Amino acid sequence: MSSRDEEYLAGLDILYVEDDTAVRDQTGPFLRRRCRSLILAANGEEGLARFLVQRPHLVVTDLLMPMMDGLEMAEAIRLVDPTVPVIAVTAFDRPEYLLRSIEVGIDRYVLKPVQADRLHQALLHCAGNLRQQEQLRRNEAQILALNEQLERRVRERTAQLEAANQELAAISYSISHDLRAPLRAIDGFSHILLEGYGSLLDAEGRRYLERVRLGTQRMGHLIDGLLKVFRVSRRDLKRQPLDLSALARAVLDELGRRDPGRTVATVVRAGLAAAGDAQLVGLVLENLLENAWKFTAAAPAARIEFGAGAEAGEPVFFVRDNGTGFDMAYAAKLFGAFQRLHEPQEAPEAQGAGIGLAIAARIVQRHGGRIWATAEPGAGATFCFTLPDSPAPGPDSLG
Repeated sequence: MSSRDEEYLAGLDILYVEDDTAVRDQTGPFLRRRCRSLILAANGEEGLARFLVQRPHLVVTDLLMPMMDGLEMAEAIRLVDPTVPVIAVTAFDRPEYLLRSIEVGIDRYVLKPVQADRLHQALLHCAGNLRQQEQLRRNEAQILALNEQLERRVRERTAQLEAANQELAAISYSISHDLRAPLRAIDGFSHILLEGYGSLLDAEGRRYLERVRLGTQRMGHLIDGLLKVFRVSRRDLKRQPLDLSALARAVLDELGRRDPGRTVATVVRAGLAAAGDAQLVGLVLENLLENAWKFTAAAPAARIEFGAGAEAGEPVFFVRDNGTGFDMAYAAKLFGAFQRLHEPQEAPEAQGAGIGLAIAARIVQRHGGRIWATAEPGAGATFCFTLPDSPAPGPDSLG
């Protein structure tokens, strides 16, 4: 028993029920010195009545009494409040009393003549149980309050997310319709001017109009990229087992058909599997492999590899090329929308909307994975990503 139990006992109200005046006068002062207040009763009926009115924290009672014995009173008290500890103090130690005490749920059994240390230990035991119950109730109340606070925050965040999604939908609609219309008009009228009135313009004038058309077409590509980002962010994930090797091979075959004049050595490791949304993960591979395809255009012996390894026991998939590469000092910009690490004159064949890697990053993050890259200028790049719940691919090099 701890000093905390002593302190807790000193703050309790105790009901003491004893029909023997001499025993009550002897034991009463001992109990009064150890609690906050002592309530006395001469029999079980009086004890029950006092309990119902004053609701003490703990009951000390004799068993054999007139009118209502201690066990009958304890049973009635337990029906009202089953958490109240009851200490039985009696001169009878027959087995039938002990068995019935167990059935009623008596917490402690102290034989007469009462020994102070034994009664004291029984009091401390019950006080310790009450203290622990109170601590549990406080903990439960705190947990309930925290849960309510968490649920409120979830509701608030959900409302904010729904509002943000509605705003994104409105922006997406506006981009699709309100921005495209004037661009189409500018491009269309510029084309009419070149076709119908081009002979009236000098070379400089025609060049200006061509630049206007190129600008509108460039803006159209940026709008398409922005809409792709919105669609990726809002699409529901449909997870299923995926054959990444087959997806990668299909992307490389399509790139080869689109660009038949190029010779690129491609390596796809067989048997690579993952779990995820087939369309979205396919878009990740499409963007990473197309990026590698573009940036190996100037390589004398272009090579693109799709493989896998492990990092800290986690499967890691990678796309590696021997193309232009980039300076790692600018790697933080790599997965931002409309970001490019190369000037047009450095890699003219690879200039696009600057959206593919941003889309790949958003898809991987929505799956709960990570994406990063390592590279060296003129020595190629390696793009790595993870997809949770993917089977281990076996050893391979990520270097």
